[in-house]
Amino acid sequence: MVRREAKRHVLATMLVALAAWTPAARADLSARSNYMIHCQGCHLADGTGHEPDVPSLARLGRFAALDAGRSYLTQVPGASQAPVSDRELAAVLNWVLATFSPASLPTGFFNYTESEVARYRHNRPLDIRASRRALLDALDDATVTSSR
Repeated sequence: MVRREAKRHVLATMLVALAAWTPAARADLSARSNYMIHCQGCHLADGTGHEPDVPSLARLGRFAALDAGRSYLTQVPGASQAPVSDRELAAVLNWVLATFSPASLPTGFFNYTESEVARYRHNRPLDIRASRRALLDALDDATVTSSR
């Protein structure tokens, strides 16, 4: 009898805790879970990746400074082909950027939206590595220009 009461108490405590979660906290947990399931195998739990084939996520935010960079992040194979909805991918991208590369986010950064992901995700470039190189060159050029 005591055991049954203890189980009820634990269950009631869990239900109260779940009810207290805000929608933002639930979304954060969902995004983190999707990262763990679909991204962590290559990018690792801490986002460090396996350079040079799997890039670190530490400076990923710099891509968000360019429209082409924002689209690129939705088009990399792991993101574009992940079995998640556009809304879920937007949440994962926002979570990854906030978690692994907050220092590299551009001033005025705004979160990805479901409609933005839907617009870019399925329009993948033929050569994603060439797209990355071109973006890195554009970012380097922008850095040199802004430092003058």
